[in-house]
Amino acid sequence: MLDKAVHDVRVKSAVGFDPNTALPTQNIVVTYSVGEHGPFTLITPRANFSEQYLEAETGKMVAILRAAGTLPDDPQGITYAQR
Repeated sequence: MLDKAVHDVRVKSAVGFDPNTALPTQNIVVTYSVGEHGPFTLITPRANFSEQYLEAETGKMVAILRAAGTLPDDPQGITYAQR
């Protein structure tokens, strides 16, 4: 489950290029916000995308922002406006 501070998550498909072969590849592009910060973008090959991947990657950004003191430890009760 995504952290409560993660919101405005958008997932779409996009064609990219494999840097090793220069061949086209199917990618997933995820755009999201954390608290009042963002938008952030993740791009990964479709074959590597999963719910666990999304949770892990958004969790890393949440941890960074909390460590920097720019995001409350417990966002419960805080409502983030849709952008």
